Amino acid sequence: MTTRDSGSFDDAAFEDRTTADPGLVADHEGSPRPPTRVPGVWKQMPVAVRILMVALVLVAAGGIFVLSRSSLASSSNLAGGTIVQLIPTDGSNILQQDQIGIVLKSGYTARLTVAGTAIPESQVRTVTYASQTQFTFQPGSGKVFTRWPAGKSCVAATYWKVQDGPTHAAGEDWCFTVV
Repeated sequence: MTTRDSGSFDDAAFEDRTTADPGLVADHEGSPRPPTRVPGVWKQMPVAVRILMVALVLVAAGGIFVLSRSSLASSSNLAGGTIVQLIPTDGSNILQQDQIGIVLKSGYTARLTVAGTAIPESQVRTVTYASQTQFTFQPGSGKVFTRWPAGKSCVAATYWKVQDGPTHAAGEDWCFTVV
């Protein structure tokens, strides 16, 4: 006769009844180990809820795709490639403290005007990278705008090649809405 230690578990001697009798899967209290198959939450949801969840995921993915494509399209190839990016893109919603600006190819400079108010050059942050220069303004204390007014505002950027000077300037206008 073989004696067994009550604290040990002999896996080979254990009969896995969870797959043989589906009724045992739901009632596993007192079972020496959890069932081998656990029903997923997805299968327990009503079909209408599953369809709605899939539809919401598809709509969200489609919206992200459309937004990414539209922001790229609205910023690419502006002014024959002179303008690399508008910040924010035309028609965007922004917060009262968000920055606005323009990114140009290297060798260009810009002046910014928002809602008819010129942004002083001393308040414009200019960052030059290898092939482009970014001109941005962020509202704040002691600046011409402490925050953006609620509603729609438009930016007018005047830009020119540094070597040609402002007499050969071009412009780009776009608008944003403060939410």
